[in-house]
Amino acid sequence: MDLNPLVIERLSKEMLKWYKKEMGIEPTGVEVTVSDNIFFVRFKGVVTPSEVNLSQKKGGKDLLREIDDRLCESIFPELKEMVREITGHELLDLQVETNLPLNERIYVLTLDRSKGRVLV
Repeated sequence: MDLNPLVIERLSKEMLKWYKKEMGIEPTGVEVTVSDNIFFVRFKGVVTPSEVNLSQKKGGKDLLREIDDRLCESIFPELKEMVREITGHELLDLQVETNLPLNERIYVLTLDRSKGRVLV
């Protein structure tokens, strides 16, 4: 999937605005990397002290993972529309991974490469 760098830049800016609005935290940075039909969106500086504290408790990491999974379910429709509008491709899957040591949250977006337009 070849994408125009301007599309990646727009997705980065829109995801940054979305994160700030929906999560209530302003990331210190956002980075979008594309590999074939998979987008990796890395939000830096978004792990809260309470998440770090919870992760150190018994069962805390499992609870954080469950929260991330539920979050994916609830935000999927909104992100699906945003991704379609920006890239022209359908969002098929969304996963979230929290990296506590690096203080970042990584969203993995899998797009349908057979539908929509190819943006070059």
